[in-house]
Amino acid sequence: MEEGSYSSGTSTFPLMGMTIGEMVNSIAEKYPDTDAVVSMHQNIRWTYAEFNRRVNEVARGLMGMGVAKGDRVGIWAMNHAEWILVQFATSKIGAIMVNINPAYRTYELEYALKQSEVSTLFIQGRFKTSDYIGMFYEACPEAYESKHGKIASEKFPYLKNVIFIGNTPYNGMFTWDDLIKRSVPFWMFREEGVLGQGFMSEEITVIGVPDAERSIYKGMTEERW
Repeated sequence: MEEGSYSSGTSTFPLMGMTIGEMVNSIAEKYPDTDAVVSMHQNIRWTYAEFNRRVNEVARGLMGMGVAKGDRVGIWAMNHAEWILVQFATSKIGAIMVNINPAYRTYELEYALKQSEVSTLFIQGRFKTSDYIGMFYEACPEAYESKHGKIASEKFPYLKNVIFIGNTPYNGMFTWDDLIKRSVPFWMFREEGVLGQGFMSEEITVIGVPDAERSIYKGMTEERW
C-alpha cells in the first residue's frame, strides 16, 4: 500500500460538532478584547467581539435579501476586511461562498458566474488597471438598467443581488450600507440563522472556481475536435 502525504487512523480526540458560527461566538465570548482582524491599508483593527458583531450584521443582511442555506454567494475582490466578514457570515447562515479570482477578466468572470450559479455577488471598486464594475457591466449589461435586487439576466439566471463593497451607488447594485439596513431581526437570525442553518463538519462552506482560462480553452479545444 502506497503511503500517502497525510496520516489517517483513529484518534483519542473526538471531532468537534460545533458549527463555524458557534465557534466564532465562543471565541468572541472568551476573548472579546483580543485582536481578530487587522487590515493596515484600510486602517481597521477589530477585536473578536467587534468582528463577531459585524459578521452577524452581514449574515442578517444577507438573510434580509433572501439568501438561504445552500445558496451561492460570490465575492470578486482582493484582500479586504469585508472579505472575511462575508466568509464567516455565509457560514453562519449556511450559504456557500464562491471565491472568484480578482485577476479574472470579463470572459473569465462570465465563466465563473455560470459555473457556480451565484445568486448574490460582492464586488469591489477599481484597483490599478482592473475596473471590476466596468467588467461586470460588460458581462451583465442588464444589471445597468435593473433595480437592485431585481437583476434578470438570460446569461446568469441565478444572479439576483450584487453588492458593492463600499457606499458608492452603482446602477443595479446595493451598497454595503444597503446590505446592513436590510438585516432581519436578531431573533429571526438566532432561530433561522446560526442555530438552524450553520454548516456542520461534513458540509461544504467555501468553493473556488477552477482555472477559468484553462477550462475555457479546454472546452474550445474539445468542441473544435
